[in-house]
Amino acid sequence: MAHTDDEIDKPPQLVAPRLLRDAEDYVESARQLAAQRTGGIILKWPSPTYQLLCHAIELTLKAYLAASGEPITTLANHIRHDLELALRRAQKHGFTCDACFREVVQSLAPYHLDHSFRYGKPHGYVTHPEPSEVADIIASTITGVVEPYVRRQHDEINQRR
Repeated sequence: MAHTDDEIDKPPQLVAPRLLRDAEDYVESARQLAAQRTGGIILKWPSPTYQLLCHAIELTLKAYLAASGEPITTLANHIRHDLELALRRAQKHGFTCDACFREVVQSLAPYHLDHSFRYGKPHGYVTHPEPSEVADIIASTITGVVEPYVRRQHDEINQRR
């Protein structure tokens, strides 16, 4: 997770909105890339599309964790790209998600963790959820669960300052 030096010194609740905006940008970028078809259901750029979607999930969960007070250094150095760990940690902080989000995380997490989508590592024949559906699931989780929580936590910290 890239962060600026000044973000390390800020309360994580103040960094969470930036993480969430970045997650939304990754979802939209994945949608744009997935919309480029070569005909039928064959994706023209499957690995980059899934890399964008996985990074959106990572940032979404890290935004929730930062809003919960998890230090930025913990997010970057301990959780790193482990989507399942991020999900478990977020759930300990009260994060609730529907079964679809959980299933998407579980199905894509191993490939994000070993950088398969980033570096095009072969895994034989593997099917992944449809990118547009994944984008919708992430976007729904952002707007329905994470964004309101991030906003509340951000506002609370700002009022105390």
